[in-house]
Amino acid sequence: MQMCGKWPIGVCSWSFQKDIDEIGSVMKALGVEHINLSIAPALGPDGDKYLEAVQRQGWTIYSGMMNYDYEDYSTLETIKVTGGIAPNIAGWVSPFAGKLSWPWEVARHRKVTRAVHEHDGRICMQILHTGRYAYHPLGVAPSKIKSPISPFAPRELSGRGVWSQIKAFANCAALARDAGYDGVEVMGYCPWSAIDLISTREGCSKRYGFIYVDREEFDLRDLTRYRKDSFSWYQGVIASNGADLS
Repeated sequence: MQMCGKWPIGVCSWSFQKDIDEIGSVMKALGVEHINLSIAPALGPDGDKYLEAVQRQGWTIYSGMMNYDYEDYSTLETIKVTGGIAPNIAGWVSPFAGKLSWPWEVARHRKVTRAVHEHDGRICMQILHTGRYAYHPLGVAPSKIKSPISPFAPRELSGRGVWSQIKAFANCAALARDAGYDGVEVMGYCPWSAIDLISTREGCSKRYGFIYVDREEFDLRDLTRYRKDSFSWYQGVIASNGADLS
């Protein structure tokens, strides 16, 4: 078994573009016995075959590249938290990745939640909007700054566009509830600070906070603070413990 310190090294299932058995023979030759399982293929039309092929390799399946004893993703029945599911096409990780934005998509997710609940388990869904890290040309973000890990620059959102993305999160959460998930984890807006700060890499060109600071990288201006739309929205989310996503 290949190890990194005390952790066993695994293979990410995103690598499975064609033949799992072919990749399995290579992994066995390398001594890799663990896999980071992506939820999206298991939700697809060939989900059962996908899981059977993975299990046929004799891999120990976990939700991460590191082996945590309390996380077992080897079957649909033991999945506790799904991987990132996009709230709309703009938030896709890549084209045709996991997404929940239309009512007709709910049925595929119920297959997972029902299996978990039949075994007295609970399952939450992570809503993931990749923003400027999207690996496709339809990505959107507050600015046009391109991510260093994607070849595509995002489309810059207007104020109305920001609210459109917020509504997409709310819609996705409502559909997740209809699909039987016990809760959602929101990923996509990750402030480093409540107040805009100077980034060590991108100066003031990329702003992180809920509060706008009137300054530029080398021009301090008057440093007046202004609450962004996201300030009021997150205030409501926190006050309602996530019940109000309007």
